[in-house]
Amino acid sequence: MSRVNTLARLLEAVPDFNFRNFLEIVALLSGSKNVVRLSIHDECEAPLKSGLSCLGLACVRSGFRQKTSFTSALGDSYTIPVPFDQEEHLPYTMMVARDSATAVAAMAMEDDPAEIDGIGKVLGYPDCCVASYQEIGAHHDWLKVWLDNTPLQSSYDYRGNKLAYLFWGRTLFFDYFPCSATCTHTRDISLMMERELSARDMKSMLEAVRAEMCVPIMIVRGVVVALQEHHFRPDGSVLEYNLAYSRRWLWEPHADAPDHFFWSSNNLTVSRGALECRKGERILGYIEQDAHQRLMVFR
Repeated sequence: MSRVNTLARLLEAVPDFNFRNFLEIVALLSGSKNVVRLSIHDECEAPLKSGLSCLGLACVRSGFRQKTSFTSALGDSYTIPVPFDQEEHLPYTMMVARDSATAVAAMAMEDDPAEIDGIGKVLGYPDCCVASYQEIGAHHDWLKVWLDNTPLQSSYDYRGNKLAYLFWGRTLFFDYFPCSATCTHTRDISLMMERELSARDMKSMLEAVRAEMCVPIMIVRGVVVALQEHHFRPDGSVLEYNLAYSRRWLWEPHADAPDHFFWSSNNLTVSRGALECRKGERILGYIEQDAHQRLMVFR
């Protein structure tokens, strides 16, 4: 069985092994990444170790379990370490590397709260993104940080689109929170993974993820909307869409969000300034774009 087939089997059979883990193990096997961090439960450890050992990889388990301290409105859980034998149902970390010494060293850093910057470097995350992670807390989630650091533009490189993860759970970069949509280091990681997937004859998977990362996103009155059914007019200045096929995430919905005129629209201008929303040719209103209310087009 090929390496890719072994990973595909783990992706299908092991609940705690997700697409982002799959992608990072591909990078690990190619030498583009040194360590992969997995969060697993007891029942998944044996099948994961068995599959990864078949690939010649070493696995080391943490001496702590991870207890949720808070969960954000985006569905992300943030944890604190607790003794391994304290609560057996809780997940824990497993470090995977090409040799056991590297895995052991990475796990020692994981288990040391003072090493958060160091573990980010070991896992191959950009320094700027590791630094911005320090800004995330119970009342300041990754999307606020990401948007605050992202300038208003008429379009963005899809390779930095973390919002795709919110709706589909997949991106081309590693499993971390980019500092912004314009982070060049995140773009470079996505470019590297595009090459890796293409070289392994996984072009259909690549195209599927790329399509997800290119879906335009509208953030209006605290609701994040993925405009799946969309079309740009030939000159690219107008975006047409069918909201009946959209996906929505109630991030921090404002009280007036359900009554906003955007929900009656089917096209708008693509601009850095105010967005003119229309139904057909009839103007419904204007949306003043700012850090937390904007249209994000990914190309």
